[in-house]
Amino acid sequence: MTDPPVKRSKSPLTITMLPDFSQIERDGQISPVHRSYGLAWRLQVSPLSRHPAHYGAVLHCDSEGSELWRADAKITLSTKQRSCMYDPSKSPSGQVSK
Repeated sequence: MTDPPVKRSKSPLTITMLPDFSQIERDGQISPVHRSYGLAWRLQVSPLSRHPAHYGAVLHCDSEGSELWRADAKITLSTKQRSCMYDPSKSPSGQVSK
């Protein structure tokens, strides 16, 4: 017997970068953020979510408003607002774009 299919959220998910850029807040949950270089952020989001896009999403943002397209979502990072928008309704089928 296989696991039931993962249900996709219908609404965008906003992930807020905390002031010191070391953590994010999503739905009231605080998770660590690892900054690798420049404005590349690895988001370690709660494993309670079964959606694969919620695991270790990596954002490579060269400038304000840069976007990373995942196979199942569009994620945008705003350095001024310290927010990251995860939008499961936009699915570019694997294309990566900035």
